[in-house]
Amino acid sequence: MRRGKGTRQSWGAAPLAIAIGAALSCQGAWAGDWQFTPRLTLGQVYTDNVTLAPKGKEQWDLFSQITPGLSLHGKGGRVSADVDYQLENYVSVRTRDHDSTSNRLKADGTAELARQWLYLDASGGITQQIISPQERIAVSNLYHSQNLTDVYTYSVSPYLRHNFGGYANALLRYKYAQVFYGKTGISNTKFRTVDGRLASGRRFGRLSWGLSYHREDQQRQTTSNVKFENAAANLGYQLLPSLSLLAQGGYENNRYQTTRTAVVNGTYWGVGLGWRPNRYFSARALKGNQFETAGVSIVPSPRTSLSATYRKRAVGLNPGHTWSGTFDLHTRRTLWQARYLEDTTTVQ
Repeated sequence: MRRGKGTRQSWGAAPLAIAIGAALSCQGAWAGDWQFTPRLTLGQVYTDNVTLAPKGKEQWDLFSQITPGLSLHGKGGRVSADVDYQLENYVSVRTRDHDSTSNRLKADGTAELARQWLYLDASGGITQQIISPQERIAVSNLYHSQNLTDVYTYSVSPYLRHNFGGYANALLRYKYAQVFYGKTGISNTKFRTVDGRLASGRRFGRLSWGLSYHREDQQRQTTSNVKFENAAANLGYQLLPSLSLLAQGGYENNRYQTTRTAVVNGTYWGVGLGWRPNRYFSARALKGNQFETAGVSIVPSPRTSLSATYRKRAVGLNPGHTWSGTFDLHTRRTLWQARYLEDTTTVQ
């Protein structure tokens, strides 16, 4: 961040540019609507405490703000991109020691490499982040604080997605991402993620099924590595027009540091029934080994819906009891929503 440290500022954008550049080379990819917008922001900013010092030790300063930027938004025949970049400069009238320069980048792109089969997502970013909540907290890059650092991120994610003629829908995704920081002492991290989903299509009629798999490996530079892995399956069969047989199960295999309880891995499953007597009301309940859940949904009108869900699971990242509820009301010109969530979290 700030004051031109090193060459890391280009790392976050380079893999993104390579990935999107390869996608843009596809024939016909540029056909579409693209908008490029440059901009320049100028201003004067005064502060009575530029170093965030304790009372009685404040220092005032006056800054000239010079922030050029650009944005690119568009969607072509097989490519879409959304890029926004700005170079934020503050020039002090008192001392060059208070001058600062910060990069900010947010970029996302998607390309269809093989029609209805192979796709590519890519993203990159540069932001500033507080290092420690116990230190002096700067809410802007204006302040001369050592408690801010640049954060560089990028990700590249090829994936297969296809509909097999109404029989099944499939998704297989791989994602590689990195997060690294402008200051030492903070753990840079590499992420490798695999996601897979396979679900029945409309041609299965009364039978519905789904399979899913997720694995994420986090390789950390200065702390212990982390692994999250889970697999799940669900099955439904319509016994009667209003009654269905349900089954759900899965496997959890996670590894991370925790300060309170041990990591709980293993299998879970449950069987039950789903009941939908009409389009206004539905309910479902499953119970089994280390798992139980129940839910109800009420839709009294096309503009109003109410639902509530309970879940208990003894394995995985969030074992224990959870409750959730939603309420939605659409009027001609407004949308009213209410949400309730009682959840559990891990201490990592």
